[in-house]
Amino acid sequence: MKTRIALLAASLLAPACVWAANHNVTVGGSAGNVFTPSSLDVQVGDTVTFSNAGGFHNVASTNQDPGAGFTFRCAVDCTSDNAGSNASWTAVITIPASAGHADIPYLCEVHGQQMSGVLRVTNPVSLQSFSID
Repeated sequence: MKTRIALLAASLLAPACVWAANHNVTVGGSAGNVFTPSSLDVQVGDTVTFSNAGGFHNVASTNQDPGAGFTFRCAVDCTSDNAGSNASWTAVITIPASAGHADIPYLCEVHGQQMSGVLRVTNPVSLQSFSID
């Protein structure tokens, strides 16, 4: 009986834990040289979509050391065309497990710290089994 309750609880809770969320961040636009919102709470597996709403911008994590965990540098894309651009671009990043429980600061390299933000990363809570006597 205890095993059945634990399995039932795990099966009911599992779908809520395996679905990743997408977060949207507007880059520039009528708000000026800002990211909106400028800070987000994200979990490992979530995606963040940065969309340029106007202006010459990009988005880059401030620690570009590949050995320090997760880094990104994006504009029109996150690979070859990632310098500032005034095009209407959208770039999507996925938060990997290597990001762990970390803050990932980012900024527009064109505008520096005046146009910055942070992703606060947490790992999803793992399920625990329990029994009821």
